[in-house]
Parts: sequence; structure tokens; C-alpha cells
Amino acid sequence: MNILNVCPGPVYPPISGGALRVHYLNLIAANYGHNVYLFTQDIRNINEIKKMNFIKKISINSNYTEYRYINIFSLIVNYITVTLGATKIFTGNILDIFKPKILYKLMKKCNIIKVETPWQFDHIFYKKPDNDIPIILVEHNAEFDRLMSYKDPLFLKSIKKPLINIAIEKEKFAVENADIIFTVSEMDKNKLIKKYDVKKSKFYVIPNGVDVSRFTVPTLTEKNRYKRQIIGDPNKKVILFVGSLYYPNIEAVKFIIHKIAPEVFKHHKNSLFLIVGSVGNYFKNISLNKNISITGKVEDIVPYFKIADIAINPIISGSGTNIKLLEYLASGIPTITTPFGIRGIDVESNKHVMVKDIEDFSEGILELLSDEDLQKKLSINGRKLVEEKYDWKKISKEELKILNQIV
Repeated sequence: MNILNVCPGPVYPPISGGALRVHYLNLIAANYGHNVYLFTQDIRNINEIKKMNFIKKISINSNYTEYRYINIFSLIVNYITVTLGATKIFTGNILDIFKPKILYKLMKKCNIIKVETPWQFDHIFYKKPDNDIPIILVEHNAEFDRLMSYKDPLFLKSIKKPLINIAIEKEKFAVENADIIFTVSEMDKNKLIKKYDVKKSKFYVIPNGVDVSRFTVPTLTEKNRYKRQIIGDPNKKVILFVGSLYYPNIEAVKFIIHKIAPEVFKHHKNSLFLIVGSVGNYFKNISLNKNISITGKVEDIVPYFKIADIAINPIISGSGTNIKLLEYLASGIPTITTPFGIRGIDVESNKHVMVKDIEDFSEGILELLSDEDLQKKLSINGRKLVEEKYDWKKISKEELKILNQIV
């Protein structure tokens, strides 16, 4: 197959959950011998800007190339909409205005198109050169639900409302006109069917996954060595939360800072809550309890997984599924999560994870810290689960089987 994959944000090297999904499914398809042309928009860092309007070509392997379209006007528009919490909804409109030639050359090469999120879908739908080329819409979230779930201040709601209405119209068009639709969970699939009244037969659930070769279970010696390097004390009990700068993660960190960490510290003075990822940028100017450390964005997340004694997932809003939860399990970290945090992931409480309502997280952490047998059980079962069901290699095979059927 010659696969054109269209995505509103940069992918390689992958950092965030969405980029990880896009990259690993593309990489594995390429390793099976398929040609993958990845067309993306926006930048990873300011140093990428060389001209007002250009293509940055990134050869990932012999069958897999990212063509990153960098346009100054697009960057300004995306900055505004992302700041307002409305994501990159106008990326397709940017393509309507500037019409990058490389995109249309890639369309002529491909025999199947995957569009990640609804935002570029209408442009691709109207510009594809052959009506027989199937278009797959990949819904990382039920976008209408994600955008409407944010608890915005009143002044922002009035600004954001027309943007949400535009986003809903774009998603409606994409869902109605896609040949098939991939969602990451049954929950998102059912939300989209109910909202837009589309046929159930168009939908396939392709779950999120994890690279089980990258996230491995450390030995005790390895864990202590990394603890000395990163926090300076191998005796600290590290409770890890990882997240990007995204409202549900901000909400979770607020709860960690103001409630969970102080309550745990009363009973366990040797605890350290380690908050890793760009979500930390939101909290860089606030004073913290002595058992909380915030790193901000890091280049390599894996060492932080190796020092964790417990991972927590106190998520109560959002859409899609939590890739970080799968990464916790792949790393053999005993994990406590809310019921909402396990949506779309086939886990059992006290077998693979500990499931607690967010008000009971402090109690759950103290319970798990004092029960080494339960820690070992969750570690072994969590790792086994992701190896069997959530390895990207296995998920990719299922996706490629569907793609081969519709080409």
C-alpha cells in the first residue's frame, strides 16, 4: 500500500500521546514494506522556522517520510486557537488558502488516505484526485465531547463558543463523509454515533498502545541508580504523574498539589510526588509542598518511569484513552487510577491496577505503599496485559488488515 497520513501537528520525533500513536502505526506499516507519506503542519520548536512558507522533509526510514508544512500564518492561527483551548481547528482552512503543492503530489502517489482528527478532513475530501481512494478518519477523541468538557471561566466561554460550533461542524462533515472511522475506544465510538447519527458499520476500534521494547521493568539496582542520578536519594518513595499541557492533566495536577500530596505527606514523610512533562509549565510560578517536584518537559521520559514506585492517574475529564497509563503498566509500575482514567483499556481493579475515586487517592497510595505483595501483583499483571493486548505491533496488524480490505 501507499499510505498518505495527514496530521495537524508535527510527529517525529514523537513526544505526546497523539504523535506516539501516529508514529508507531506508521513505522510498523513501513517496516512491513508499505510506503508511508506523512503530511503534517506546525512546528516542534521555533528553530524550525527558516522561511515564511516551506516544507521540512524528515526521512524516518526508507519507506516512511514526514513532510512538515511550516507556514507563519498557520503558526499564528494555531497559537491563538490552542491558547483558547480550541485546538488546531483551522489547519484545513490554512491548506485551502496556501495550497501546498507537495500535498497534492502525495495524494497522487497514494491509494489510501488516513486523516488524523477532523480538522484537515474537508480539504483532503475535496482535493483528492481520485474518488475511489478511500479516506479513513482517525478520531483520537470524540472532539465535540472533549472541547465541551473544559471548565472554562465565563469570559472565555463566550469567546470559545463559536469556535466549538465550528469544530462540531467540521467533525460532523468528517464523520459523515469518511469511508471508515477509527476510534481509540468503544466509548468514543458510541459518543460519535449518538451525536452525529452515523452508521455503526463505519466504525472500527483501534486502541492506543505502547512500545513494550522501550518501556521495561527495571531491576532494584537499576531503579536505585536512576534515583541517585535524578533525585539524589534512593530511599525516597516516588509517586509519578506524567502529562502534557492539556486541561485534564492540569486539573489532575491541581488535585495532586492541593489534596493528594499533602495528605500522603502527613503519614509518609519519605514520599515524593514527581510531576513530569509540559503540564508542569502551568505550575512553574507557584509554591509547592516539600514532597512535590515538577520537572517540566523532559527530553527522555523513560528514566523517570524507572524511578517510580507508584504511578497515579487522577484523571476525571477528557476523551480518548490514556497512553500514559499503558506506559506505566509496561514499565511494571503499580498504578492507581480513577474509573474515568481506564476508559477504553481492559483492566481489572486489584489485578492490573488499583481503581479509586479521586477523593480516595491518598488512602489508596498509602495502602499500596504498605503492601509489597499487591505492588508485585499489579506490576506483573500490568506488564503482562500490555504485552498481550496493547503492544503497537499487534495493534498495527489489526489496522493493516482493515486497510488492506478497503484498498
